[in-house]
Amino acid sequence: MAGTKSRISYDLVMHTNPSLSEIVAQVRTSQPRLGQTHLTVIDGPAASGKTTASRRIAGALGAHLFHIDQMLEGWGGLARLWPRLLDEVLLPIREGKPGVFRAWDWERQCLGQWSEVPVTKFLVIEGVGTGHQEVDEYASFKIWVEAPQDLRLKRGLERDGPQTAELWKAWIPEEVELHKAQNTRARCNVIIDGTAALLD
Repeated sequence: MAGTKSRISYDLVMHTNPSLSEIVAQVRTSQPRLGQTHLTVIDGPAASGKTTASRRIAGALGAHLFHIDQMLEGWGGLARLWPRLLDEVLLPIREGKPGVFRAWDWERQCLGQWSEVPVTKFLVIEGVGTGHQEVDEYASFKIWVEAPQDLRLKRGLERDGPQTAELWKAWIPEEVELHKAQNTRARCNVIIDGTAALLD
């Protein structure tokens, strides 16, 4: 069984900077592994361009797009993210039921309102940590988005405000360690340069 999973995880050739049409074609012809759902996960370090890429890919697929930051329990919640994603979203969808979770209220810094992730033919989930090794069993396609750290930090501070500088300094080593432990980049089917536009 372990050998089968390994073969499945590495069966597609890794390409750098494929076009949007190439990605969509590969996802559409992939085998659904999350019940009847074709799941695409988009991982990579924070502020690398995952959100921009995921919006274009989901739009072209007609997929539901789920930003995993909705589940992230604050700046220190990265370690708890995968178990919640698996238990509250992926496993129910595999059984044909919508994922149900409590979104994180970033303003109040606590769990907030209940939200759903519907059962759809195509589902795109983006965010740091989505490419966990265990997702190989459920994902039809895995994408890595990257950009230089200095650019990502600049983007992050522009987005979140200069007062988050210390939070970013603590976050970066944590995500680096996670991606290293999970060998995320090497396990993805394609790599996208987050400094350039995704070509049609």
